[in-house]
Amino acid sequence: MERKTLWGVAALFIGLSFGVQADGARMQAFTDAVQEKVTDQNLMLIAMEAGKRWTQTIEIYTGNAPVPDAQTARHIVARLVAIDLCLSDLHSKSPDIPNIKDLYFPSLEDAVLSVQVANNMAQFVGDEDLLMEEIIAQTECEVLAEAIRKEG
Repeated sequence: MERKTLWGVAALFIGLSFGVQADGARMQAFTDAVQEKVTDQNLMLIAMEAGKRWTQTIEIYTGNAPVPDAQTARHIVARLVAIDLCLSDLHSKSPDIPNIKDLYFPSLEDAVLSVQVANNMAQFVGDEDLLMEEIIAQTECEVLAEAIRKEG
């Protein structure tokens, strides 16, 4: 039993390593899927921002990008939480829209990676009150889309 567990853990890490190494391909596949399945321009804008942020956090997690200072980390995490809240709200109103996070993280290994990356980012955040203020400021999808447009 112990040997099977070790092989399972090794396979999981190999899968994660392959997924992490293929982030350019992951983002391209995600972009293609979004362009194919999403017609609403605000949702497409939010999806592409999500993909950009998820790629950024994976690069930080894997050491391929510098560790952000607390203020930058708060902004990244706040944006990702706002995106998640927006997408959850959209799904509750229109369950037929594609699940954007599933387009970026389509497999079980990717889902595990998503949680690991989120936990990693949490260690850089710092002041949670400031984080909450930033999240609250952008929770409505229209406000979030407008903020993304202004930054772009």
